[in-house]
Amino acid sequence: MLKQKNSRGCFLCGLENEFSLKMKWYEDHKAQQIRSTVMVPGHFNGYPGVVHGGIVSAILDETAGRSVMLKSGKDALMVALKLEVTFRRPTPTNTPLTVIGWVIKQT
Repeated sequence: MLKQKNSRGCFLCGLENEFSLKMKWYEDHKAQQIRSTVMVPGHFNGYPGVVHGGIVSAILDETAGRSVMLKSGKDALMVALKLEVTFRRPTPTNTPLTVIGWVIKQT
């Protein structure tokens, strides 16, 4: 899998941001998917031991954008006009989490 570039200041992937999650996304061209594994530290809690929903939503939003980059090229951009997240279970902190994204439909 090919690693996508990180930015310097992003709070999810920024390599020079001391508060960043330092996430790295990898392209699976065969499956047309993007994936990342992250361990969210406890200072991003909503409740003790549970990742704040805003952090979860930001991770999903960034993964969606990076999925578009995989499908349409590294210079492709997307803006989330609407982001609706249904939380089925609490997302634990300090646990390896894998996020996988792919494009279902482009308009």
